[in-house]
Amino acid sequence: MRLPWNKERAELDREVAYHIEALADGFEAEGMSRAEALLRARREFGGVEQVKEHCRADSRWDWV
Repeated sequence: MRLPWNKERAELDREVAYHIEALADGFEAEGMSRAEALLRARREFGGVEQVKEHCRADSRWDWV
């Protein structure tokens, strides 16, 4: 049985991964290796868990 919050969590994980990958693609296009680009993208994106918590907090307000 898939619980709604599991689906939301998976979607949020995919969304965060997409943004990190997109940042890394840009850095790679500037000449960085893929490993360097991913590292820099993670640094520039910021704390993944903090971003996820912020998104979850915002979505809770949608219910109100």
